[in-house]
Amino acid sequence: PAAHVERTAARISGLLILSGKNTIIRGADAPSAAELPLADIVGGTETADGCTFPVSADLVEATLATPLFSSRGKDRFGFDHASYPEHLCASYLAACTLPQVRKLLCVRVARLERVAPQLGEVAANLANIHPAWCDHLIEHEPEVLLRSDASGLDPDRKARLVASLLSRAADFKAFEGRHASLFYHSLAHPGLASQLRPYITDPSNNSLVRRMAIGIAGEADVLELEADLWARAEANDERLDPIAHTLGKLAGPQSRERLLQAARGELPDNEGGDLKGDRKSVV
Repeated sequence: PAAHVERTAARISGLLILSGKNTIIRGADAPSAAELPLADIVGGTETADGCTFPVSADLVEATLATPLFSSRGKDRFGFDHASYPEHLCASYLAACTLPQVRKLLCVRVARLERVAPQLGEVAANLANIHPAWCDHLIEHEPEVLLRSDASGLDPDRKARLVASLLSRAADFKAFEGRHASLFYHSLAHPGLASQLRPYITDPSNNSLVRRMAIGIAGEADVLELEADLWARAEANDERLDPIAHTLGKLAGPQSRERLLQAARGELPDNEGGDLKGDRKSVV
């Protein structure tokens, strides 16, 4: 049954990712440090759709024959795309308790518990289907949740996530990771403007948290902040570059006069950046 194959693929993903391996090896060759012997996958039982079934060698072979996997050479297989094992591993861990998840995904760094860097995508995907784990990350490491789409979170969790993220950035405890802004759009919720406004309008906040707030405003289409952003642009704000970029996304009909001023070069520029580049695309 397809459900058995999917659950077996999830088991394989969990074994690979949590053991730091990337290839399944079948045959008599001695496995390298990055290879998982097929025999280590076979055995025991799994449950899918309320049915418990044995994980046989034939079932594992049938799973490896699906489009989820591709050849890695003679008697070797791997997932066809990196996103497959991340999602499948998250689904495999969904039934674990919070203490179990923390033990599997976290490490201790300088006496602090943190999600292991290589497991960030799995941790973020799991948060979408494991409420207790999601709440744990919101409180302790909200930036991890930016490694996956948060659209599925309810408005209350999104609000708590944004509040925690901005608070940690304000204290230099959270930083914008690589491609962090990719999922800023998924943070949209009814109260987002009121959360972002204090960080955007007050230049005494540090540059990290202001850049983050300005970026979220643009990616999440927070139109209520358009006037605030224009006010900061006209005040020659030191964060003029990200402000200009965000206005390029948000500017609506009510900004016509200001856009014309920008096009004529009548708005202030600063040394670190200006509206020249973005104002053309805005107009």
